[in-house]
Amino acid sequence: LHGKIAVGFLLVQDLIAAFALVVASASGSGSLSYENALSLGAKGLVLGASVFLVAYLVLKPMTNFLARSQELLFLFAIAWGFGIATLFYEAGFSLEIGALLAGVSLSTMTYAQEVGTRLRPLRDFFIVVFFIALGAKLDINSIGSQMWDAIILSLFVLIGTPLVIMTIMGILGYTKKTSFKFGLAVAQISEFSLILMLLALNSGQVSQTAVTFVTVIGIITIAVSSYLITYSDGIYKFLEKYLRLFERKKVKKEVERHHKYDAVLFGYRHGGSEFVKVF
Repeated sequence: LHGKIAVGFLLVQDLIAAFALVVASASGSGSLSYENALSLGAKGLVLGASVFLVAYLVLKPMTNFLARSQELLFLFAIAWGFGIATLFYEAGFSLEIGALLAGVSLSTMTYAQEVGTRLRPLRDFFIVVFFIALGAKLDINSIGSQMWDAIILSLFVLIGTPLVIMTIMGILGYTKKTSFKFGLAVAQISEFSLILMLLALNSGQVSQTAVTFVTVIGIITIAVSSYLITYSDGIYKFLEKYLRLFERKKVKKEVERHHKYDAVLFGYRHGGSEFVKVF
């Protein structure tokens, strides 16, 4: 349950981050007028609606044709991603916003899982390149003077975020275990923070020192939270008696309902639909 809630939480976080990217890329020099904001919002709505309309009316009917060849599916997915990203960039948005919407629209395809599997090595390669480029821009000389501030803010994220999450979850009636595990799952800054800082740096809105500062916090919180999540069961057992404060007397029922089925079919998208017709 805590995993399901965390995914929902992170999706909302990404949507807010995407909006922040739009504002940062539009403001450019640091100012965004009311007229420009309205114009940008209108363009964004038109472009976003057009992308999903094309995905529904054109991509869906083409799905079976594209899926005949794994290479064709792979090349199409890359072309679609770069094409939509470029379209949004030319319209005044950031490349990241266009790429995000391109990915979301591809997820509606029947063979989205196959596309994801094919693109995973390429995705991992680009992630490595992103972090190498980010590391190359770090101001190493300023890290020493910023380290204590970075550690303090990292502790605020690693400890403060779970405390805030557990308080809210407790008020909503969830158990202390669900609240605690959910809090640990989101105890790091998002990779969107790094993208936002780089975009702001390119626009001249923040200094290189600020980018380095946020990057160090990202490295610390992502690294530490990975171990917190891995050993969450042991940490919970150790702290369980202190977490009663975050649990109401009456909590929500968190047991999943189980249904009995006559048959379970795996592989529906890989020819299984024909078996359903026979059944």
